[in-house]
Amino acid sequence: GAIIQNSSVHGSTTTAGYGAYSASKCALDGLFEALYEEVKPFGIHAMLVKPGAFRTDVLSPGGNVTYTESIGVYDEEQTKHRHASLHGQQPGDPRRAAAATDKALHSENPPLWLLLGNDCVDAVTGALHKQLQEIKRLEALSRSTDFPPEK
Repeated sequence: GAIIQNSSVHGSTTTAGYGAYSASKCALDGLFEALYEEVKPFGIHAMLVKPGAFRTDVLSPGGNVTYTESIGVYDEEQTKHRHASLHGQQPGDPRRAAAATDKALHSENPPLWLLLGNDCVDAVTGALHKQLQEIKRLEALSRSTDFPPEK
C-alpha cells in the first residue's frame, strides 16, 4: 500500500506573511518523515508531495484564503494583493502534477519527497544551499559544544 500526503513548498522554505502556514507544513513534513520509517517494515510506502504554486482556485476571491481581522504591524493588505495578483498566474498545471505523482509512486524506487513545479524545485534547492552554507560557516563553533574526549 501507499500513503500520499500533500504538503507544500512552504514546508521547506517560507516568506514574510506565510509564517503560520509554513509552520503547519513544517510540522506535517516532520510527522510524515517519521511515518515513512514507521510504516516501511509493513510494506507501506509513504510519499510526501510538495507542490509549488499550481493553478487552482485556492487564491481566487472566495477561495480557501480568508482574512477576518488585521493585526497592527502586519500588512495583510500586502498578502491579499499578492494572492489576488497570483490567482490564475500560477505556473503549475494540476493535471500534470497528478500524473507526475502517479508516475513517481509507481516507479521502481518511489521517493519520500516529491517536489512539484519549477518554482518549488528552485525554492527548496535555494533554501537547502543557503542552509548548507550557514552550517559550513559555523561548523567549528557548532562542533565545539561537545564534552572534550576522555583521555
